[in-house]
Amino acid sequence: MHQESITAHDLKRAREALSLSIEEVHNAINISVKYLKLLEDEEDGMQKLESLVSPVYAKGYKRIYAQYLGIDTIDANQMFHTHMNSHPQLQSINNKRHDFLKILLNRWCITIMCTLIFLVVFFFTKPS
Repeated sequence: MHQESITAHDLKRAREALSLSIEEVHNAINISVKYLKLLEDEEDGMQKLESLVSPVYAKGYKRIYAQYLGIDTIDANQMFHTHMNSHPQLQSINNKRHDFLKILLNRWCITIMCTLIFLVVFFFTKPS
C-alpha cells in the first residue's frame, strides 16, 4: 500500500485490531501521543500535524506508525526509481552523473596503475 493511500481510519483500525492503546504505541515508537492522535484524525489531522511540524516529519511519522502496525508502505528505493523514471530530465541528469563517475573512476585506476608500475620499476631494478 502506498503511503499516501493509508488513511487515518486505516491507522486507527489497525491499532485497535492489535488491541494497542495510543500510549502503548507512543512508548514503542517514541512519537508524541498528540501527533499519533492527529495521524488518526479523519477530519484534518494530517494538515494540523503538518502545521505543527515539517511535512517531511509528518510523512515520516505516518510511515513509522504504519510500519509499526504492520501496514505495508512503499519502499523508499522503489519510490525514488519510480520518480526518476517518470521524469526524463531527472533520468538524464542521473545518467550524466553516472557517466562522469565512471570516467573519473577509470582515470583514478589508470593513475594508480601507472604509479604502481613506476614504484615497482624504481625499487626492483638494480642500478648498473
